Amino acid sequence: MTDCGANHIPQIPELGCHAKPRSMDHTDDRPLLLVSVVVKVMARLYYGSAGNHPSSMDSTLDESTTSSIDGTNTYTTTTTTGMNPRIYQELFDLRLLVVTLILKSPARNSRALTVVIMQALLLVNRIVTSNESQHSIQGLPASLKSPRALFLACLTLSEACLMDSQTSTRTWSKVSCLPPGEIAKLKNGALAHLEFKVHVNGEEFGWWCKVVMDWMQLVNQQQLF
Repeated sequence: MTDCGANHIPQIPELGCHAKPRSMDHTDDRPLLLVSVVVKVMARLYYGSAGNHPSSMDSTLDESTTSSIDGTNTYTTTTTTGMNPRIYQELFDLRLLVVTLILKSPARNSRALTVVIMQALLLVNRIVTSNESQHSIQGLPASLKSPRALFLACLTLSEACLMDSQTSTRTWSKVSCLPPGEIAKLKNGALAHLEFKVHVNGEEFGWWCKVVMDWMQLVNQQQLF
């Protein structure tokens, strides 16, 4: 059984617009902002801001580290370079997943989807920073070694904890165009890496929203797509 606990999620000021559910209308800023947040935050978590693929990372990269809320976990950033084609394709696949998710969201409304996505990104951060090695992403099982797969796995866990009723594996299969067995494999892989601890309290969630807001301010001049 997962350690979901009671989630008391605070307001998210930087994403606090009033949006219509399941819409990509230009009058609705939240869905478009969510796409940007997921792609840019996942790029930073998965590749580092240097834009280096985990399969070819150089251990000599300049590194800066910032402590998390409890002073035990850290997230790593690196100096910025260009994006290689493989990274671009992987982020494009991730972006397509998020757009599809918004249009076919199992979440009740757009604010619920926002909270589910933000918590999913926090779980990704936990996985990436769970090891002391600089590039702990290399320690992930093969099934999670893409931004799309890692985000989707954490998204299913986040949604299961936050929503009153869990979305079926079959529904996630339709949203992601993956076989149900692959969805279960992704979810179980992420759970194992998190040691089944997926509870997020309000204080940690508030800290994470601030981290994401700070990151978005740093990269808002970069046009990934």
